[in-house]
Amino acid sequence: MKLTKSYLRNIIKEELEHVVAELDQEEVVPGDSAHEADPPHGPIGAQWSGTPEKGIIELKDGTKITVYGGTDVERLKTVADLLADKGIKSIHDSTNRGAPEKVLDFLLTKHQGGTITEIP
Repeated sequence: MKLTKSYLRNIIKEELEHVVAELDQEEVVPGDSAHEADPPHGPIGAQWSGTPEKGIIELKDGTKITVYGGTDVERLKTVADLLADKGIKSIHDSTNRGAPEKVLDFLLTKHQGGTITEIP
C-alpha cells in the first residue's frame, strides 16, 4: 500500500474526529479551576498566598494560618501534620495558580522552614 497525501489526510481527519468526539463527551472545561482533576495525593483542601517570609494558608472552612519563613523544617512538618489531621493533603498557590502539591512538599518549596500562628 502506498502512502499518499490524500490517504494521510483522511487518517488525520478520522483521528481528529475521534478526539473531538471524546472531548465532547467530557464535561471538563480546560482552564476552569472548578473542574480541575484532583491530584493523586488527594483533593485540594487549602490555598496559599503571600511571600516566602510570610505566607497565608486559607482552608475551605475559612480558617487562616500564617506560615513564617525560617530554618526550622520541623515547624513545617507540624503544619503539614495539622492540615493532614483536617483531611487536607493537597495545596496550591492561589496567586500563581501552580499545580497542586503535597502540603509538606509545597511548604518546603515556599518557605524552607518556618513557624506558624493561627489567625482567629
